Amino acid sequence: MTQSTPEEALFALEFLARHQADLAAGRQLGLADYQALYPGREALVAEEWRRLTGDVADRPPQRIAHYLVERELGSGGQGRVYLARDERLGRQVALKVLHVHGPMAQPYLARFRREAEIAARLDHPGICTVFDTGQCDGLTYIAMRYVAGVSLAERLRQLRADPDAHLGSTEALFGVVRMIERAARAVHAAHQAGILHRDLKPGNIMVGEADVPVILDFGLARDDRDGDSAALTRTGELFGTPLYMAPEQLRGDASLDRRADVYALGATLYEALTLHRPYEGATRESLFSQLLDSEPVSVKKLNRTLPRDLCVVVETAMARERDRRYRTAEDFAEDLRRVGEYRPIEASPTSRAVRAWRWCRRNRAVAALSGLLFVALCSGLAASLVLLRSSEEARRQLQDSLTDIQAGRQSRRSRELERLLSNAYQQLYSADPRTAGPSLDAALSIEPGCVEAIAGRAFAVSADPPRALAVVDDALRGSSGANPELRWLRAYYLRAAGRADEAELEERAAGARETAFRLYWLGMRQAKGFMAKLEAPALRAAVALFQRAITRSARPRFQHHHSVLMAAARLRDRELMDAAAADLEFHWPEAPATFDAIAQFYLPVDRPRALAALRWLVEHTRQAAPYCGLAQEALTRGDTAAAMRWYDQGIAAQADFAPIRWLRGMLHRKRGAHQEARRDFLAAILIEPQQDMYFRSLRHLHRERGSWREALEDFESVLVRHPGEAHAIEALREARTELDAARPGGERR
Repeated sequence: MTQSTPEEALFALEFLARHQADLAAGRQLGLADYQALYPGREALVAEEWRRLTGDVADRPPQRIAHYLVERELGSGGQGRVYLARDERLGRQVALKVLHVHGPMAQPYLARFRREAEIAARLDHPGICTVFDTGQCDGLTYIAMRYVAGVSLAERLRQLRADPDAHLGSTEALFGVVRMIERAARAVHAAHQAGILHRDLKPGNIMVGEADVPVILDFGLARDDRDGDSAALTRTGELFGTPLYMAPEQLRGDASLDRRADVYALGATLYEALTLHRPYEGATRESLFSQLLDSEPVSVKKLNRTLPRDLCVVVETAMARERDRRYRTAEDFAEDLRRVGEYRPIEASPTSRAVRAWRWCRRNRAVAALSGLLFVALCSGLAASLVLLRSSEEARRQLQDSLTDIQAGRQSRRSRELERLLSNAYQQLYSADPRTAGPSLDAALSIEPGCVEAIAGRAFAVSADPPRALAVVDDALRGSSGANPELRWLRAYYLRAAGRADEAELEERAAGARETAFRLYWLGMRQAKGFMAKLEAPALRAAVALFQRAITRSARPRFQHHHSVLMAAARLRDRELMDAAAADLEFHWPEAPATFDAIAQFYLPVDRPRALAALRWLVEHTRQAAPYCGLAQEALTRGDTAAAMRWYDQGIAAQADFAPIRWLRGMLHRKRGAHQEARRDFLAAILIEPQQDMYFRSLRHLHRERGSWREALEDFESVLVRHPGEAHAIEALREARTELDAARPGGERR
């Protein structure tokens, strides 16, 4: 959403000022950090960075203590992991380095030390061994065994992208079973040493060669030797949904034991077998309610190829009552071994009586009422049969049927409205927000006063606050002003238009309520619509508001999670980014907008993941935007020929997408092809004449060349197509003034 100035000279001055200010404030930012601050301008940032520093990349440290750093393996919210070589022993290690400093670093330091101390006590091939820990030049590090592979979470993400390849054979199925069996045996070894992991999940299981799992991250573990330590929180914990926590762990029971880890292993196996998480909740509260009171959908329903015994094993490991779970992780592993060997398992399926008892516990009032109704029905059956013959009862039955039909219509209407709103906001937050109009119009035809749809219409023109305010005023006139959320939205845009006194009156009329709708738009105000460059505290305040909106919302909203991802990308908070992206992939796994967001925000930090998303978009949509991303990636590599090919293909896919015309024009201009740049800038203007950036690019091109006669032709042609366009009138006036000043010597070149 950020609009960068197209003039390279002005951008260079802006970047220089920002870089000098950061140096003066003691902020040590790297190339990737600056590229994240200027999305869409990464190539220019790299060029200016090289001029200022003589560097070409945001390189990791070459040496930490006696470790020679080879390359980065990954990063999180508090640190990075590098592949390094131990000079003393001549072996490769994974070097985990804490990159958080100052007062905020204390929780991370505590977790770092705890992870090192606990993992160093464990000696098992399925647990990542810690070799060394220390500090050097202000960096805290842990040297661990290097495991070549990917996390189970990444493996499952890849499988979700190609679900047809998942468990397509008996061999693949039992490969998953053997992998979780090995992981369970490693966890049992930790339990035998008095360590309870408490954070087992796919992201903490590394899958190495031959699918051998290795357990990572003992930073939240409990050591029975010193009792339970205080909880060590992590960045983005709100979005790290506790889908793998046992109910007693969610409740905060002090008597937590190894069966909590058994539950987490069972939940991990559930996801590996079905590619679905065990529970899904629109809000944190509803998710917790399900985790504490509900049973997950049977794995058999999600994957009908699974053997019955394997389903029983998963159900037993994930039993809500821990006394019904496997006593140890080893018992769980042994039953998985029996499944793989086609031998009878020890666990028994849950009986119907137990299922009925669980249902009654979860639904006490309904169960009691059902019992009373059953007795009443039995005792009054004969009388009921007589009454059914009467015309009065027949009339009541007809009325009930009509009520049921009406309720069904209301339900379908609500679902359709939600579908349209979801589509609209996905389109609004895409590279081409023009496509949101039909969805918003259709939503308003179902519910004329729908505040979410009206807010979407206003947001589409929010760059012009008076115009956005007019959208809300029109809606208020049609709704008699009775909707408090609409009054609050009017106050929001009154403030944006600089009319604070009127905004206060509207806010008082709307009342003091904390709703998901208001919290989200307050977050957008805090983030300034992501149209301005903000410091970290302001962005984190916006994230907090978005998170509160998520917990308040009755159902998942695309814009909430998308905005968290956008803010996390600006903050360079990888852990928060991953959590927000996981939520988008979970709730909207096939939506192009999900892939568009991942492509946009991950390109500076995880190029392979971003490129995979871009290629998915190219294959599954006819949008030009992903071609822009692929071209931008080529430009960061200095391959302008490849970038030009991507732009050409994108224009062939979607000729009316103005940004790609402008971007190709910028590349033409950089390569000295001025006439080609002129044609592209003019094409972008004719598609979107309200966009000042395109006019500025074309005016700057003409100003550079002194080609004012051509400028007159261009801007007159715009006025023919778009009479009264203010930007064209201003540009035409400039061209005439310059042309008059050049006479009688003619056109300056």
